[in-house]
Order: sequence, then C-alpha cells, then structure tokens
Amino acid sequence: MTGNLWQDWPVYMFLGAVVLFFIFVIIKGNQGDKEKKNERPTGKVP
Repeated sequence: MTGNLWQDWPVYMFLGAVVLFFIFVIIKGNQGDKEKKNERPTGKVP
C-alpha cells in the first residue's frame, strides 16, 4: 500500500468491510445476551 487511493481502493474497501463485519458481530452478540437476561422465569404455573 503506497497511499495512492486510486490504486489501493480495493484494499481499503476490504478492510472497511472487515471492520464493519466485526462491529456487526459484536453488536448482535450483545443483543443476544440482553435478550437472554430478559427471559427470566416468572414462577407462574400454567
């Protein structure tokens, strides 16, 4: 990577996609943990 954006744009696009993918995975993982915490048993018998 020489810093020439015109030649290296695929590299920057790939790196950006990887970063966005990891951010997406982290956010989805945190949402799953919150949903599990909210599913507490109420103790009611049907």
